[in-house]
Amino acid sequence: ALQIPRAPGPITFDGKRDDWPGTPPERLGPDRLVEGADAAGLEAAFRLCWDDANLYLMAEISDATPMQNAHQGDSIWSGDGLEVFIGHEQPDQPGPLLFTDRQVLLSGGLVEGEPQWYYAHAPEQHDCGLTVVPNVDGKGYVIEAAIPFAALGMAPAEGQTLLFDLALDNSNDGNSRSCQLMWNGIARNSADRTHWGRATLGK
Repeated sequence: ALQIPRAPGPITFDGKRDDWPGTPPERLGPDRLVEGADAAGLEAAFRLCWDDANLYLMAEISDATPMQNAHQGDSIWSGDGLEVFIGHEQPDQPGPLLFTDRQVLLSGGLVEGEPQWYYAHAPEQHDCGLTVVPNVDGKGYVIEAAIPFAALGMAPAEGQTLLFDLALDNSNDGNSRSCQLMWNGIARNSADRTHWGRATLGK
């Protein structure tokens, strides 16, 4: 479980932590490997915050072959990137996803220079503020995203508890996924919410 603090002000999408809350990041490491034989040094430190309009996510990702993702739409999970799982109704109910649950795919790559995202299990697609910035040393990248609560089908409220999970997908060639790390759940997260974690919208 984690607490998501309110954003202290506007978030600038530049791959830097300057305007983010000072809350320590959550770690997503090789010990959370749920798919693939070897994490191969893959890991991430991620932060979340929120305001009345958006859920914000920043992930600093270590990856020996960064930003490998040639996919668009519902195939984004096959390359480098993140999968955000959010459920705002009946958080204590296990089993198959509810109609209102969302899986947000955030590509770690660019297609023709543009970032890619997709809202799975959603009746319509919404815009997403998304920036992908390579590390200067070539050994990773940073994803910053503003996911509208409208796209999640919910109105946020302080103290609200959500089902939440985060997957880190890795590809060596941009075409197929080689491994996956999951913050709390299992490889079947996209079909089963039983093992999703919890997040509370804080002050």
